[in-house]
Amino acid sequence: MFIADNLHNFAGEMANTTQYIMDYAMRNGVFCIDDIVRSLPKDGTISLSSIKSTITRLVNTERLARVKRSVYALVPTTKNAFDVVLGERERELNGMLKEKFPFATFCIYNGGTLAALQHHLSFNNATYIETEREVMEAAFVFLRDLGYDVYLNPKADMVAAYIDLKAAPVVIKPLKSESPMVVRDGVVVPTLEKVLVDIRKDADFGYLQGVESDNMLANAESLYMINYSRLSRYGRRRGINMNNNDCS
Repeated sequence: MFIADNLHNFAGEMANTTQYIMDYAMRNGVFCIDDIVRSLPKDGTISLSSIKSTITRLVNTERLARVKRSVYALVPTTKNAFDVVLGERERELNGMLKEKFPFATFCIYNGGTLAALQHHLSFNNATYIETEREVMEAAFVFLRDLGYDVYLNPKADMVAAYIDLKAAPVVIKPLKSESPMVVRDGVVVPTLEKVLVDIRKDADFGYLQGVESDNMLANAESLYMINYSRLSRYGRRRGINMNNNDCS
């Protein structure tokens, strides 16, 4: 009976704690763990250990997102999932590359993916192919010999001067380790978080960097569900601080 009563009390505290945290998140948006602890009722019905364990569980079940250390945000349920543009050409290239290089990883998407995020629309019909550095040049030669208008890891000045992004070029770039990716229709594609970081870091996206990339992040936050833990983690991998919220 003693064990049963303890389990019943524990389950009740967890349910109360979950509701308290979710209500707090809805009222405050991004919040610090210290703030929510300071707001706890003085009657001791919700403990600090319960807060910490419940937040961990809510993050693991993707009801909360970890923005940075001890900072969290509610994962919205009313926003759309981000949809990467993937056309027939991308699917064909994926099939050819996987057959030619069966042990390599290829992350492929169309530049039209960026349009949904842009404030000042610039038409981009390039196919972006990311793969391991040791495969890049071989993949470049393979596609060049097949007649594709293909470029190997171009820099900003080359994109500006020589590459017509409207004319469906193929751009081959290095795939960073631990890049966040998903599989769609048998093709590996980037997550929204990867795209948001890459446009701030990759040289060939120089025309999007600065104010426009800030606007693209703001548009993404208003339109789509973002995994802030993933965004922050991948940003750190690439040397970029993607945390816009400070906890003080």
